[in-house]
Amino acid sequence: MAGEIVASEHYFTAAQGDRANVEDEAFVDGSLSRATPPGLDQLTFCVLLLRDGSTVTGESRFDRPEDFDAELGRKMARESALRKVGMLMAEPSRVARLESRIACRDETIRLLEKRV
Repeated sequence: MAGEIVASEHYFTAAQGDRANVEDEAFVDGSLSRATPPGLDQLTFCVLLLRDGSTVTGESRFDRPEDFDAELGRKMARESALRKVGMLMAEPSRVARLESRIACRDETIRLLEKRV
């Protein structure tokens, strides 16, 4: 199921997101205002970009820094996101809309490829 619906997967920790945010703020106002708070390395996010263009997120968290395992965190975050996809797919109207958007997108890609 996931391969048919998921176009791409993206992973990052809350610490990586926070550091990028601090860098963005520094670019705008020219100063690095703060350090990344401890504990954010233990929270991993997975963002699934679905073939219809929508996104679904999942997350995983380790209570203690010494328990953190990046690979396991990504796996757990992906499973969390896929559970949400499963809940969305349980809605018949959502499934029909997704299938319609995927078919339309695929047809558009085929037509564009014929032009090249």
